[in-house]
Formats: sequence, C-alpha cells, structure tokens
Amino acid sequence: MNRLDYTPESVYTILHSRDLADLCRAGGSGNFTEGKKWIRAKSLLEDARKAGQLVPVIFAPGEFIRELTHFGILENVKISQNKEGEWSTTISVRDLTKTRPPRPTKMQLVVSSTGRTLPASHIRPYVIVQTPIFLDKQKTKTKPPIAPVTRGGAKAPTEPGPARSAAKDRPGLTRREEFTNRQKADIFARDRAICCFSGKSLWILDYGAAPSSDNWVDHIVAATKGGRAELENGTCASWLYNWLKRDSGGAPYLFRKGRPTDDFFTFHEILPDHIAKHLRRFASLHYSDWFFNRAVHRVKAAAAVATETRVDGTPFTRGPDYCCRAAMKYLLEWRQIVERDPPADFESRGLLPPNPSADHELLIKLTTVTELKEVVRIASTLAPFSAASWRAMVDLSFVENASQAFDLVKRVDADRYVVPRIKRAVRHNVEVLYG
Repeated sequence: MNRLDYTPESVYTILHSRDLADLCRAGGSGNFTEGKKWIRAKSLLEDARKAGQLVPVIFAPGEFIRELTHFGILENVKISQNKEGEWSTTISVRDLTKTRPPRPTKMQLVVSSTGRTLPASHIRPYVIVQTPIFLDKQKTKTKPPIAPVTRGGAKAPTEPGPARSAAKDRPGLTRREEFTNRQKADIFARDRAICCFSGKSLWILDYGAAPSSDNWVDHIVAATKGGRAELENGTCASWLYNWLKRDSGGAPYLFRKGRPTDDFFTFHEILPDHIAKHLRRFASLHYSDWFFNRAVHRVKAAAAVATETRVDGTPFTRGPDYCCRAAMKYLLEWRQIVERDPPADFESRGLLPPNPSADHELLIKLTTVTELKEVVRIASTLAPFSAASWRAMVDLSFVENASQAFDLVKRVDADRYVVPRIKRAVRHNVEVLYG
C-alpha cells in the first residue's frame, strides 16, 4: 500500500499481546470488543469509505504500552447497547502486521485534535492520531478495498457480513461470554469487596471524594479463551489490575473467595492488619451492596468528568448527565432488591465509613435519594472535592526533594477542598519519604 491509500488520520489503541497473537494466527483478521463507544473512529471509517481510502489501526500491547508492535486496517466499527444500558464497540480489523524493529513508540504519535505528541501516560481505549510517516517503512501487502458491484452498476453494501465478522468463524478467536449484573453482585459479596490481585478495598464509599478503584469482575479463564460466565470462573479485581491482566491468564491470584491464597502466603507470609480487618468487616456483604457500590462509582465519575477532559482536550463521551442517570438506575435496582430481600442496614453491618467527612456524608445521602435531580446535586457538590483531591495526589508524584514535599503539605493542608483522607495520605508519604 502506498501512503495515498491511507486516511490522514489513524486510530491508536491497545490490546493484550495474546489477543494480538490470536489475530495474527487467524490470518491477521478478526474482532475485539471495548466497553466504550468508538464514535469518532466510526465516523472516520465512514468518511474513508466514501473517499476510497483505508484507516490504519496502530496497536500497543496492553501490558507494555510504550512500543507500537502491530498495525492493520480498520474494517468495521459496530456500536451496541446491552440490556443494562451499557455501551460497547466491536472493532473488526484486517491485514494485521507486526512492526519491524526498531519498533516505533507511541510518543511518535501526534494527537489529531491538539497537534501534540501522545503522552507516555495515555491509557484510554483509543485516540485519533495523525497517520505517522513510519507506516511507510513497514512492509504490508494490503490492497485497497474493492466495492462489490451489483447489476445496474450500483455498489453493494461494504459492511462485512456475519460470516466475516463473527468471532466464531475466526480461528483462534472466541465469543465473549459476559457476567450478568446478578452474577457480578454475587461474586462481589462472596469475595468481600477485595481486589484478588492487590488486596485493595473495592468498597468505594470508604474513599469519599478521594481517588478510588472501580470494581470489575474478572474471568479467571479468559473469556477470549472460552472462559464461561459462571460464579466459579469469576473474581473481583480493581480496574487497574483487570486492565493490566487483559486476558493474559498468567497473573497470580492473591485472594480467592474472600480469603488469601497459597500464592499470597508463600510470597508475602504475613497478612497486613488493614487487609485482615477489611476481610472481617466485609464478611456480611449482601449481593444488593454491589448495586449501591456501582451507584457510588457513577456519582464519583460524574463529579470527576465535570472538571476533566480527555488527553486530546475533548469532553468525555459519558459526561455528568450520563453518569448520574446510570447512578440513579443502580440505586433503583438496589432499592428494589433491599425491599424484596432486605439485609441489615449499612450501619449495623459496619459498612459506613468510620469518622465520615463532608464528602462521605454527601455519598451516604445516596441511600435516601428518590429523584435524579438529587443525584445531580450530590455529584455537582462533590466535583470540587474530587478535583482538588486528585490533583493533590498527582502533585505528590512530581515531588523531587524535601523542599517541594513540605511545600506541598502546606498547600494541601490549606486547601479546604482536599478531603481529610488525602491530606493524611500526603502527610504520611512525605514523612516516610523525606523525614
């Protein structure tokens, strides 16, 4: 393919190296699914078809996102919504090819909307970039698409048919079998709201407006490897570790069904007090608690995206309104379950934060809201606390010496929007790192 066949813009995304290997073994063609709406990518593909051009897709492996290891051609983008109202996109690619050493890095990519290089820290599902010059040097046998012609000269649809796009017809690829919300809730309660890889608490209410980890249910046997959506094949994981694992199947599980595993004891030997306390505290979890936990996560997401943008400067597709509506949906489901199958209240089960601060009190109000406008008000009030607390932790990561560290402590202590949990964390980390 010569450069004239490419669109001026390409899609950059990440996929685990094992999934990339599966696609290569399938002849360089196949599908993968992301839990986001790829609206801009779909629009780019539609424009490219009209112009008779091809849209390159550039991949970095999910477990090491610095290098660009593969590239191919975007063939189809299908956006869909499940019964729970959650959006996803199935992406079809063809002519997947490995880049030749020395491999290009993602810092060589330029974000189309800003004209700036892609930051090393970028981990979003995808971004539209300027088509890089280094693709010219990569060997490929890709041919331009040829539109089928029907009688009378009319062009036939260019969308791939089911036999071409269905994962079951691709060697090495398997249809994903997803967990239902009830299964996720049962696994969350069984596993006592703890990340199976790190031991991090996944009870989001405790964090208040401080940065926290979303709770995912991970397939033990990867869904792409035929792993079934069954309780025995599910475990709780924080979003970071779930993302890092990305169906690798090789990460050790330190916790299973709410208990430390042999991998934990043989490696760490001693269970930290705070994790032991967590496991005892959350022994009384009820499956309804997962729905409330999801609602809290959505409200915190609404507060976060109210003041933030994507790395390319564009607003998030799922803005505050979407997040608040999703939170209200989970709250209604939570309330229905509690009325039908009532557990003891949060306070008697010890699930409320000890010594709650103002941001905790805002989130606790979710237990009594009945209208969407109340959820919106809570998220809006929480937004400045969320922004200031997140910024404090990011600033801490840039500290290089004691002088900067103690200046940061002063600034954080003086900021009324930085929540007490983060103020304690900043003070503690500065003390242990700089004395």
